[in-house]
Amino acid sequence: MEESGPSSLMLFARDPGSANQILALKDLLEDEIKQKQQSLNPPMATLLKRLTKNLSISQIKFAASGPALSQLRGEGLSPENWNCVNSPERARASLSRHQVRRLITGLSDRDDHTPQLLWAAASYYGANTLALLDDTTVTHPAAVSDLNERFRLPNGSMILPDTLGVINSGSRESLIKIGIPPSNIIVLGHLHLKRFKRLAATISPEKIAKLRHYWGVGPNANVILFASEPLSEMAEFGKSRDKNELSCLRELIRRVESRDPIVVEPSKNPTVIVVRPHPREYLEKFSGMKSDQLPRVIISREGTSAEAILAADSVFGITSMLLVEAASLGRRAQSLIDFNPNSAASPK
Repeated sequence: MEESGPSSLMLFARDPGSANQILALKDLLEDEIKQKQQSLNPPMATLLKRLTKNLSISQIKFAASGPALSQLRGEGLSPENWNCVNSPERARASLSRHQVRRLITGLSDRDDHTPQLLWAAASYYGANTLALLDDTTVTHPAAVSDLNERFRLPNGSMILPDTLGVINSGSRESLIKIGIPPSNIIVLGHLHLKRFKRLAATISPEKIAKLRHYWGVGPNANVILFASEPLSEMAEFGKSRDKNELSCLRELIRRVESRDPIVVEPSKNPTVIVVRPHPREYLEKFSGMKSDQLPRVIISREGTSAEAILAADSVFGITSMLLVEAASLGRRAQSLIDFNPNSAASPK
């Protein structure tokens, strides 16, 4: 790597969950550089001091691919488009161009190997790497095979970043079980949720009312927000689950039709299901689910996740971060499998 300019700290994300963590870390890095007082756990405080040593805000760079590109742009950033970083040569060239000495990534789903390619490129140049896990679902039994895939290069060989930042001790134990050395793992807490709650507190009642109006629901309607996930899309990449987003949505519709008291609020009428697709989902698969009959089912990505949560009366889903976000705001959140969003929102 040529030394033609100042070295940089590069933050990269592909998936929305990774982008959430990157955005939260960005705020912490900038506050640390500005020497603002922060309430942090000891591992996070130590990490920030190490990352920001001799670093200016202008040396913090951003790159993204997939849905994280628009997400970071929506936050006022100008990430470099790394959609074409799909080979060892392109990964090396991307890091070399920015004089990257420290690299921070999220973990992509099993259909994308960009983080792994970047870790390998960073190792080639002697750059330090940190990967951030964005949720605690790695502790769920169904996630073990997916977790293994997140540390493999396209040729199937294992690759690890220098350090893995996890949310809680349970996530740390899950990584140790698949062979990650304990010395490589640090518990940082849920960076995104702290930022999410702070931003959600600024949303006005007018914005919430405007979103309900967009959905076409009145003040007495019972709005169930269904947080969908791209499980059908991931099936071709080997992601296997007993239930997927379509079967869970059908189950939710049946429970509304049968007036299940866990789902339906007797004091509110009518009940409307708002399906919020994940950014990596294809909307066409929901075409047979839309209905103007009772219960009315609409498909909408309108508003931010926080606005959608606050505009709904309850949130149902599988293991989506949106469920955890809802629980963190004290909203009614329930998974249609054996996942507890309330526990995930307060990780130990």
